[in-house]
Amino acid sequence: MRNFTVLILLVTLFSQTSIQGQNIKQNEFLYTLTAMVNSDSLAQTIQDLEAFVSRHSYNPNHAQVAPYIRERLENYGCEIEIDTFPYTISSSGITTEQYNVIGKIYGNTDNPPILIGAHHDSCCRIDSSPGADDNASGTAAVIEAARVFSQSGHIPRRTVYFCTWAAEEQGLNGSKNFARKLRQNGINLELAINLDMIANNDLNYFRVVMESSAEITSQALDFAALNENLSIILGESTGNSDHA
Repeated sequence: MRNFTVLILLVTLFSQTSIQGQNIKQNEFLYTLTAMVNSDSLAQTIQDLEAFVSRHSYNPNHAQVAPYIRERLENYGCEIEIDTFPYTISSSGITTEQYNVIGKIYGNTDNPPILIGAHHDSCCRIDSSPGADDNASGTAAVIEAARVFSQSGHIPRRTVYFCTWAAEEQGLNGSKNFARKLRQNGINLELAINLDMIANNDLNYFRVVMESSAEITSQALDFAALNENLSIILGESTGNSDHA
């Protein structure tokens, strides 16, 4: 399984920071971080998530997914917050507790934080919905980005949130709940990256469909030019997907 090329964008966007005690040019830093991306690590995370058989929000085992992700992020030096919120199953009226996992690597300034997230629940069957593509792929990239950050010794200027969302397939419930919490606490994000169904194309077909602000899009295009195999496709704005 190849490296997730999309991580080039992630770690590069994060690379506009300082490394304590080092003076590394930005492009050199980019190559250092992307070289640390490990396809075996990504594959193992996806296989672990598939092993839950179904991560559907209605499945009683949904409460077991968050501890697995929490342990992985803790091992990579993240401070963990479990963002618990109620979700009512429409068909039965039963209210369940759902669990977002929020990992944090703190920056050395008070500049607004950056968030990288993906939903860890799956669709659409309670008995069998392994969700390797949708969305163990995105969740694995979030965990891998945390590993790369931790093991690189990188000290970011901005705090970075590594988040996985619950009950997202039923209406973006997890990300909405955390967004409300950020707003209530007066926390503004400098950048949010959401990953859904990534790296699922042919091995020779490296492209990223991107929808973002003009500033971030411009940066992404510049960084993509450093990798001759990667192309950026500028998508049209839409409101009916997980990144919304």
